[in-house]
Order: sequence, then C-alpha cells, then structure tokens
Amino acid sequence: MDMHLVCLVDEVPREVVDRLLATSHARMQDLAPGSPQTLTPVGPEICDPAALLGQTPDAVSRLLGPAHELFVILDARSVEDDTALLVARGSLLYDRGDDAVDSVRIAFTEAQCLVTSLEMRTSGFEELQSIANSQGGVYRPGPPPQRGGPAPRKPLSNSLE
Repeated sequence: MDMHLVCLVDEVPREVVDRLLATSHARMQDLAPGSPQTLTPVGPEICDPAALLGQTPDAVSRLLGPAHELFVILDARSVEDDTALLVARGSLLYDRGDDAVDSVRIAFTEAQCLVTSLEMRTSGFEELQSIANSQGGVYRPGPPPQRGGPAPRKPLSNSLE
C-alpha cells in the first residue's frame, strides 16, 4: 500500500492530527488485523506544509502534484467534529479527466479504510459521495453487524410447483 498524505489547510492542533491517525488505523485493524498505517502528515520533502494553509482541495492537489491522486485534508471543521475531506483526482474519478478533483467529507474513523478501498478499486468515489449525501453530508460508519441469535428465515420459493 502507498502512503497517503494528510494535509492541513487551517490551523489544526497536533492532537487532532494524532486522533485522525489513531482512530482510522484502529478501525482498519478491526477490519484487517496487521494492516500498516497508510496515512502520514505531509512533510517538507513533498511540499511546504505552510503553503497548504488557506488552500482549496483543487489548489492542494496542484501543489502535491499528479503522484498524489488520493489524500486527506484537515480543516477548521475537523477540529470541531472529527471529520476530514477525502480528496480524489484523476483516474479515481473515472471519466472526468486527469485534472478533475473532487472531495467527500468523512468521519475520522473511516479515513484509512476508505483510502484503501478506493486504492484497491473496491469502492467508487461517486458511491462514497452518494452515501455521504444520504447521511447528511458526512460518510460515517454504519451500524455494526448483528452477531449471535438466529438467522432470519428465508422464504421458500414456489419453483417446485
């Protein structure tokens, strides 16, 4: 798995960044034990972090360059509600062109899982946006699967008649 950048476009305390990294990796560990951390804060070897302050997702995408088709943005709202913007560009947006950039707001817990899912092409970006729109604008985890108890009865078909 590639490393995916976490970019700060507003003043975000280090503890918020750490919370994103910890909660998203913990969720990934629940689903796939042993998975490595694939999110990392942007460093000066990629781009001057100060240059990202106040930028839009399009501008951040241009600053990072075409090698980064998928990244996470923390903004002022992230500090308030533990959500981030998941940003995709290029081939992840299918027929929209190489310069297309789009984003969806996600819960911190889902960041690494969704990055992995999009990278492996098991989910589509438009699908995530649709789910987020149906959940009030933020992609959040669904209810945990039911465990224990009897399975629901399946209706018998009338194919033997």
